[in-house]
Amino acid sequence: MATQPHILVADDEKSIRLMLETGLSLNGFQVTTVRTGREALEAAAKCRFDAVLSDIYMPDVDGLQLVDNLRAAEPGLPIVLMTAQGSLEAAVQAVERGASDFIGKPFEIAAVVELLRRYLDARREASETPAAAEETESRLTKAGLIGRSAPMILVYKLIAQAARTDATVLIMGESGTGKELVARAIHDFSARRSRPFLSVNCSGLTDTLLEAELFGHTRGAFTGAATERGGLFEAADGGTLFLDELASTSPAFQASLLRVLQSGEVRRVGSTQPRRVDVRVVGASNAPLRDLVAAGTFRSDLFYRLSVLSVDLPPLRARSGDVELLTAHFLQAARDPGGAAPLLTREAADAISQHDFPGNVRELENALRRAVALST
Repeated sequence: MATQPHILVADDEKSIRLMLETGLSLNGFQVTTVRTGREALEAAAKCRFDAVLSDIYMPDVDGLQLVDNLRAAEPGLPIVLMTAQGSLEAAVQAVERGASDFIGKPFEIAAVVELLRRYLDARREASETPAAAEETESRLTKAGLIGRSAPMILVYKLIAQAARTDATVLIMGESGTGKELVARAIHDFSARRSRPFLSVNCSGLTDTLLEAELFGHTRGAFTGAATERGGLFEAADGGTLFLDELASTSPAFQASLLRVLQSGEVRRVGSTQPRRVDVRVVGASNAPLRDLVAAGTFRSDLFYRLSVLSVDLPPLRARSGDVELLTAHFLQAARDPGGAAPLLTREAADAISQHDFPGNVRELENALRRAVALST
């Protein structure tokens, strides 16, 4: 920005206001401080701010109410909430209410400066390319990720955060919630997008076959291995490998997978020669792995190695408002080429709205496809 970015700071603690005013001013920001949420709303009504830093717990209007009011007036305004009572509940509340980010007290002023600059840069780029937000939503939609409920907004944020790193990711969620779609979205938004994205379902395969599928094998390594062949780790070099249904794997295979994740090397079944690979691993399970770790059926070291970043996918019954969006999307996809999308009868719409979908998005999609196929 050509002029100094103007930041509004709202906090009932004088020491916090003074620290932020001094620290941000020294880093090139213009700062206005207020003591309460009501004063923040009055200031925002008189002046246009580039970003807002607000405490959550304040007299009269609290930080969450402030977010509601500021979002209604200016949807794209970066708003960062602060609290000394840092908790997952507070963070989730902040995100659900529309806050851009959440930081706990105490904090370093350098971290606040970096956070603000990141959001201000992103806002400037979005203003220079106004189609950027629509393009992002379009890419998510094309990937099959449909929804604007608060739980899905949180998932989108986690996808964006995961895509910026090469860390392993663990995706948890019930069957049919779209774990592979999330893994593919993480890949498509990452620097690895031009390299392969490969997936394998780990259930139903013996240890030998699963290791051969992933790590490759030499000729004669096991019955049926007539030729030497590379595995999916080698084929995905430079890209992403999605491992689904990890809960079904044996402790022996889990040990082999852990060695690969720790060393970055694979050995084909029957070979002693290691091969270096650069693969980002995304794992998934519809069973709660933490419970399996406690029960001793899943290795704790592998669990912690996989869950550097975690994404918990909400069931469809917890995604208020998304069923209608998904229904419209699936009906549009089922239309005849060049024709109009099929329409639901009132009875069908009522049945959908009252169903809790134990099979989640997959159940909804299959039900609509079947209905369209059988409809006369």
